[in-house]
Amino acid sequence: MNDNLGATNAEIIEWLKLDSPSDSIITMISTAAVGHIEKVMGYTLQEVMEKNNGQLPADVKMAQLLLCGHFYENRMAETKTVSKEMEIGVSRILQGHKKYTLA
Repeated sequence: MNDNLGATNAEIIEWLKLDSPSDSIITMISTAAVGHIEKVMGYTLQEVMEKNNGQLPADVKMAQLLLCGHFYENRMAETKTVSKEMEIGVSRILQGHKKYTLA
């Protein structure tokens, strides 16, 4: 990921166990994962890091890696299955970092 936020492309490539990945595809997948995470939490990764002494919490990074794996494996327009477990797992990981507001 650019700007030293979240997992690096090298970490994502290692997580996905890829031999010859396209750096641009990894960057796109990572950017999409971070965007999803920030939307769910209501915070940017930068804000989360500022609250955590400049470090990204391991569970947030894990959510990014899980989403990157999911997005990479399901990158075609059609997939045979929809992973509800992935959606629930990522949501549970991020729940503790979610921004709540009173209306």
